[in-house]
Amino acid sequence: MSGSVLGLNNPGDVAVKSVSIPQSDDTQLVEKAGQMIRREIYVWIGLKHNNILEFHSIVEGSGLLPALVSRWMGNGSLDSYLR
Repeated sequence: MSGSVLGLNNPGDVAVKSVSIPQSDDTQLVEKAGQMIRREIYVWIGLKHNNILEFHSIVEGSGLLPALVSRWMGNGSLDSYLR
């Protein structure tokens, strides 16, 4: 998923990472996924390296869990690069 945002210091295209849960009525599963996302945010915010994209923000309200926002990199995915 990708989108555009104007509220960042450098407006432009962004990547939005969202996690969907097929069984949204399972409150324990939703809580566990939420904890994992919060942990990823906490770790990502602390990472400072030229080869790691800066964490920009989260988006809430488009699903049960927050989505992570970073700058869009148009050169393909890491998965395709590693293949």
